[in-house]
Amino acid sequence: MVSHIDGHAVLNKRLKYNKLLFVLISTALICVLFCLYLEGKNYSSNKTHKS
Repeated sequence: MVSHIDGHAVLNKRLKYNKLLFVLISTALICVLFCLYLEGKNYSSNKTHKS
């Protein structure tokens, strides 16, 4: 019974960690995509300015 409770606590901790990791990865992906979007916008505007 005790081992079962310990296992449950470990599982909860792991789920919490996975959720945190998921949030961090999502935030990083959004930042990267936003930066790429801005770079693309700047690139296209620079191209139009040159021509």
